[in-house]
Amino acid sequence: MRARGKVVRAIDTPRLTAASVGVSRKMGDVLNHAGAQGEPRLLANLYAAAAVEAAAATGVPLRIAGQGPERDALERRARELRAPVTFLGRIPRDRVASLLAGAGAVLLPSNYHEFSPYAVLEAMAAGVPVLGSAVGGVPELVGAERVLPRGDTGALSERLRELWAEPERRRQEGDALIARVRRNHSEELFLERLLSLYRAG
Repeated sequence: MRARGKVVRAIDTPRLTAASVGVSRKMGDVLNHAGAQGEPRLLANLYAAAAVEAAAATGVPLRIAGQGPERDALERRARELRAPVTFLGRIPRDRVASLLAGAGAVLLPSNYHEFSPYAVLEAMAAGVPVLGSAVGGVPELVGAERVLPRGDTGALSERLRELWAEPERRRQEGDALIARVRRNHSEELFLERLLSLYRAG
């Protein structure tokens, strides 16, 4: 839905943010536990080979959630690069919140037009920093100052390295995204905009 030229999508912010105030205080495991060795992880799109490249370049452990035709090629590439990547496969919808609850960041290094990816809204509502490309509606969702050039793996790696090294920056970024999604994408605001369209018609 669009209202006055802007993408409008709603998310149940209280449901996702109630238990996520401290989510971005540290780089956490996406499964909401530390894992066998206590190493932190990230969450990323399956189709984004750039995420694998960034993990290899930075040494930041990465978990990839999702399923698609490129999975075998991505797994081969991860092995070639000896990248610290774990492929989780298809994740049920009811597990998304728990994955985000411990994530240090969400990667969305897409080369394709993303109209208004709900994955970005979910991450924002959970207070998780988003490393997304400047494509489609992503800049409008997270703010133009936060997006990365499309296809620039070097920029993605650098931002990832910075976030990994700076817990306070992750906390501030997560808090800012929670405030932004509440301000622009709450269910109440969505309903208000929808009703205003009906009234105007």
